[in-house]
Amino acid sequence: MTVCTKTQWPTQGRGGLSTSLPAALFLSTAATLVGFVCKTRLWRHVTMTTDDLHSIETHASCMVHVSKTNGWWCAIERSLVVVAMYIDVAAFSALPLQLIGFEVSGMLLWPPPWMPLVSVVAASTALLVMTWLALVLPRRLRDPVRRHLLLPLLADSTYMLSISSLAHVSICGYSNRPVTFVVVDASSSCACPDRTFVYATAGNVCLVAWVYTALHYKHTLRRHQLPAIRFGYSAAHSILITAVRTIVPLVHTTAVSLLVDGRDIVSRRTLVVGLGAGQSVVVAVLLAHHYLVQPCHGAGFAWNNLRAVALGLSLHLSIVAVAVGLAPATFHTSFVAWLVAVCPVPATIVAAWLLNGRRAALFAIPQLSPAAALDAPSVRVKATAARALSLGPLGRLPRDDLLCMLPKLLFFQTVPLDLLDGRVIAYTLDAVWKIAHHVYDLRGVVVVPDVPIDDDRRYRRLAPPHLWPSRRPDVTIPHKHTSDTKPSPSRDTHAAIQLAFDYAVALTQLPFPAARCVVARVLQEMYVAGVARLPLCTLVSVACTLCGSDDDDANLQHAGAATLARLGDVYSPHDDLVPILLSDDVDGADALVSLLRFLASSSSVVGTSQPATAVAHLVRLVAKHMLDASAATSPVDPADLLSPEWPSLLAAAWRQWQHRHYFVATALEDICVDVDKAVETYQAVHAARRALNLVTPLRQPSSSSQATSRRQKPHRQRPRTTYIEASMWREVQARQAMRDDFAEMVQTLLVDGGRALSPAGRAALATVLHMLATAPPLLLLGHLHDVFSYDQVAHVRHLQLMAELTNGRSLGRDTKT
Repeated sequence: MTVCTKTQWPTQGRGGLSTSLPAALFLSTAATLVGFVCKTRLWRHVTMTTDDLHSIETHASCMVHVSKTNGWWCAIERSLVVVAMYIDVAAFSALPLQLIGFEVSGMLLWPPPWMPLVSVVAASTALLVMTWLALVLPRRLRDPVRRHLLLPLLADSTYMLSISSLAHVSICGYSNRPVTFVVVDASSSCACPDRTFVYATAGNVCLVAWVYTALHYKHTLRRHQLPAIRFGYSAAHSILITAVRTIVPLVHTTAVSLLVDGRDIVSRRTLVVGLGAGQSVVVAVLLAHHYLVQPCHGAGFAWNNLRAVALGLSLHLSIVAVAVGLAPATFHTSFVAWLVAVCPVPATIVAAWLLNGRRAALFAIPQLSPAAALDAPSVRVKATAARALSLGPLGRLPRDDLLCMLPKLLFFQTVPLDLLDGRVIAYTLDAVWKIAHHVYDLRGVVVVPDVPIDDDRRYRRLAPPHLWPSRRPDVTIPHKHTSDTKPSPSRDTHAAIQLAFDYAVALTQLPFPAARCVVARVLQEMYVAGVARLPLCTLVSVACTLCGSDDDDANLQHAGAATLARLGDVYSPHDDLVPILLSDDVDGADALVSLLRFLASSSSVVGTSQPATAVAHLVRLVAKHMLDASAATSPVDPADLLSPEWPSLLAAAWRQWQHRHYFVATALEDICVDVDKAVETYQAVHAARRALNLVTPLRQPSSSSQATSRRQKPHRQRPRTTYIEASMWREVQARQAMRDDFAEMVQTLLVDGGRALSPAGRAALATVLHMLATAPPLLLLGHLHDVFSYDQVAHVRHLQLMAELTNGRSLGRDTKT
């Protein structure tokens, strides 16, 4: 039986399939990539700077996994990923090599004859089906098999081979190597009219499913890959690498099809030069991006260099392909041309490795344990080791190693405060405290601030102990050893704890939020453990920082707010706490942002509302004092004192509490009114001053130019939306108007006293009852209890009850009638 071939398509009027099938393949793949990016909003994960990508936190998590002993499942996954990276070196250069080989000798590198190709397609389809069917396995077996074997095999090791094979099926190969299952049917070639779209549809569906599975794995499960392979990529770079690995085999397969069967579509020379030049430009852009970013973090020095070698070699061979396409006769007749093209290949590989290695060394963290990394000369590596000690379980490390690491961590004394945004010192202090608390029995050890005699006396005012709420003696530092097995700290260890404490107290007002939060966490843990006596100003700062931190621990944020509430019970918020928050030790604007961030978060509604009430009251006092001080001392727009985050945080906090708690919502509404009043007062005074400056003097100026020089541009008033959201302001105005009308009706109702209600009193009672029934929950009842005395509230509630009973009796009589 005669097998159909693509050479018969032009005679059958189907010549357009040679371009429409590859176009459909690229469109389906592009739709999958773009759809996945839009679905996951991948642009939110794009890191704009190298420091963000190679942060200390990321490298520390990698270092924690380096020190762990992984099983053979992780070894399998690491081997599959490493094999894929070596395959990339050859795969990225496959297209230029194919262009050169076909131009010179008509050689085809891929695909093989139909039987191996069909075997690859069948194996790829089986692997895809097994990967999805593995979801039904028991969890104990599903996670290791699917995560460490099937998905790395699908998305890394065999990815480009399978994509190329499926693409070959989708476009029906080419004339001298058609895709056909002759074992089943001699006429089952994809070139046959009744088989073409069946093959194309099946190939596209399998390819799209393959690409989507790989994208989902790289985006969702990549964080589980880090403990096994000990290096990794960000979400954006993982998707970028997968997209490149998808496009490379598609372009290669389409190019080979056009080289063999596309003579009527495009000339061979144009195709070779165009594809070679296009790949040269794309690879050059990828190489420049790779050199600047060095996307592989963790122990990724060698893998960043290997990817640079793959891109550099592909760039060199693409340029050679362009040269071969432009001057084929020269390469056919001259051996010198081949020497010039081939001899630089080893030099290109070595140069790419060495040049990229110089850049990669700036960000790479050596594959060392935290103990060994503390001996490194780089401060960044030491800080990474300190952070790894804070993150990792210390129980896995021998006690002798921890004792040796404690003196090494004292290097923070020689580090500038602003180095890496203060994170070096913050993470080192955290590690010192974690090790000391884990190794030694600190009962009976108490450290106090080492304040010089001539220093500010505010640091001599110590806060009472045990104000921080805690369900357990230590909720933040779990350890397996009991205190009976721990030795007492030596004099040097006590000195190290005292030094770390003094540094932490001094660094509570770092201008870097991340470092300030770490330092506050250290002081909180020392305070809860009973080791440290904190100054009152320091405890207030720590509580403000932690209750508004970005930490995911809602209990810690709520505990910080509860501590502020307890401080408000012990001290006067107006006379003691507010001056601290407005002093030089604490930035009032930052304190307001931290407190508002707590009120706007979901952690503020955990447990009782007492902490939120205390925080809202404190925010109102601090804001009012800031505005009053600004109006009294300096002609500064009060809105300039507020943070850019102020409007959104204030609105979010108010929406969080407007229907939950009257006093919290009212405090936030009063803040809105105070801020608006202060800004309007400033603008009115400023406008009056400018009007006085624009008054024409009695004596006429000597020239018109002098008269115009005194005129100033009219002052543009700041829109209210820059410090209060418009929607919130409208609702606050409506709520205040409703409360005022309600208070007026209640006053009218109270005029009659205990006598029988007058007609005006009856009308007022009806209005009050209607307002109570239609108003938002807690709005008017809270206002009633807040403004009026207990006796007046009892009288109004009695009238309300009597009216409800009267209406109930009337309703009962109507029902009987």
